[in-house]
Amino acid sequence: METIAIGLFIPLLGTMLGSAFVFMMKDGMSMRLQKSLLGFASGVMVAASIWSLLIPAMEMEASSQCSLIGGALGSVLPAALGFLLGMGFLRPGELTHVLWSMIPETLAFAPLGIGIVPYTLPGSVELADATLEQIRHYDVVLWEKHGTVAVGRDIMDAFDQTDVLCKAAKIYMCAKAMGSEPEGMTDEAMQEVQRVFNLPKKRIG
Repeated sequence: METIAIGLFIPLLGTMLGSAFVFMMKDGMSMRLQKSLLGFASGVMVAASIWSLLIPAMEMEASSQCSLIGGALGSVLPAALGFLLGMGFLRPGELTHVLWSMIPETLAFAPLGIGIVPYTLPGSVELADATLEQIRHYDVVLWEKHGTVAVGRDIMDAFDQTDVLCKAAKIYMCAKAMGSEPEGMTDEAMQEVQRVFNLPKKRIG
């Protein structure tokens, strides 16, 4: 529990410190400053994608005992496949359906699915407005090239929604990396889960 709290607090602190710069810009930002900040934010996102996602994925595949293709190509191919697959999932309905079908818990914890906000400058009013619009309809909102936002009864409920979706995505990607196509639950099976557990299909209130 303490580890989870620390893990949640560190990003929260970083976001708060980053947003504090707003108070130093009372007269607004010049176009040059806006472009500089946008370029910096884009660079951070690209760096995070490479060093925190793509390179670890290639290292994991290189050390995996179930790799189907040996050598450098075998370590790069699954990461490249996942990268391209992620681009194709930038449609909320498809992404939600795939993750729901992986494990029943995904549908139970996030019955409203995932909304997607196209890339917008981090910390901007536009990002906040787009997120508020999406969160009216979905449990979790995915910020393209940035992160996620979840809404729940409390912080642990919001964490559980994001956590179970991450696990479902990991199951899917591991199966794809091993060369198989995950079947997932059928539409009929997912409808049965919704009916038996009386899961909401839209946000109330």
